[in-house]
Amino acid sequence: MKPQNFLLFMILCSSLLCISCNTGLEHESPSGLPPSPTLQMDPEERALVVTNDLFAAIVDNRSQEKIEEILLTPGNTLYSLNQNNDTPLGVAIQFRRKELAVFFLERLQCDDLYHQNNKGESYVYLSAEHGYHELIRLIANKCYERKAPWSALFQYDYEFSDLDPETLKGEKAVHSSYDSAVMDALNEEYWRGALEWPFWVFYETNNEEETFFHTAVRDGRDTVIEWGVKTFCQESSWEKSEQFYKNLPTSVPRRGWHFLQTQFSLNLTQLINFGNKEDNTALHLASQSLNLKAIRLIADCRWTDYSLENSLGNIPLQEFLKALDPSIQNYEEEIKTTFLFLMKQETYLKLFTNIPGQVNHQNEEEDSSLHIAAGLADKFFYNELKKVGNIHLPNKKNQTPETIVKTTHTQLQRD
Repeated sequence: MKPQNFLLFMILCSSLLCISCNTGLEHESPSGLPPSPTLQMDPEERALVVTNDLFAAIVDNRSQEKIEEILLTPGNTLYSLNQNNDTPLGVAIQFRRKELAVFFLERLQCDDLYHQNNKGESYVYLSAEHGYHELIRLIANKCYERKAPWSALFQYDYEFSDLDPETLKGEKAVHSSYDSAVMDALNEEYWRGALEWPFWVFYETNNEEETFFHTAVRDGRDTVIEWGVKTFCQESSWEKSEQFYKNLPTSVPRRGWHFLQTQFSLNLTQLINFGNKEDNTALHLASQSLNLKAIRLIADCRWTDYSLENSLGNIPLQEFLKALDPSIQNYEEEIKTTFLFLMKQETYLKLFTNIPGQVNHQNEEEDSSLHIAAGLADKFFYNELKKVGNIHLPNKKNQTPETIVKTTHTQLQRD
């Protein structure tokens, strides 16, 4: 390993190796999932899924005893494929028949577990999506227990990532993980069954260039966001150790401050601040959807950068204001508190932020946050922003926040 990567490697390793025992998170139960797809299938969808008696029994919630009987009949095996290229195990997972999935899994071998359906979804991916962390461990155990006797001296004869290949959307199981328990299971299995760099899976992006932070925000999976923040943003055990501080006096003079800035800070911040195809960070997405809990969780990361622009030139504060309903005259306190949190940038690095500069930041239309807030019926946002911002700043239409707010409230008085 190159010396300049050692600091980053030690921090990531010490964080990830211990995460399952010190997250402090309560694992969310899959009971919060929506109803079984059985009730939502139309005849055409059912025809794709149900191609023999075995698939029909799974979908129609028949007993395990009945399914065992069907497995003895011709044309109904654990290797049957429907029109979606799903096996009975895949359908059992998707239709949330966990006990039946375990029953099928116990009768399969490791070589049977690398299957992907027409969407490229593996058993690990489907288990993650539906919150079945136990199934992920059972699948991994099937292959881990089969490793060659000599592998303990050299390396495993299987890699867990082979059980978790990319889907057609370019996603792995971390992108679909239902809750923190699933993330714990994936983290543990990637470390147990990896040849090298097991943490890189958490940095991988899908076809939309989204990290697991993006997809978790988009789907409202808050415990996954919290898991990510606790894993990648808090001080690791190695950072807290004496060894970390002993290395600083020698690392900085020998490699310079630029080394620490680029190799330590920038590499760690790339995940929480990574932009998708529209250059939206996870904080942008949370702001666009007014996901208040996600905003607070992401802001709890010491590396969160509030100043990053998306493809429209908006920073998260501007996206938050754009998402507000301009006709509401008095927003609830939680919205206002979160807004202040965004505006004041309450992060680990807040001493280095330029709040007036962020408030006055102009997007492609040269609208600042004050321009956007000036069009809202609730004057709270405008009044807070003008304490630090420039109300005389013109946009492309040569409008200033001051003129927009007068127009807005003149119209409200008429209505």
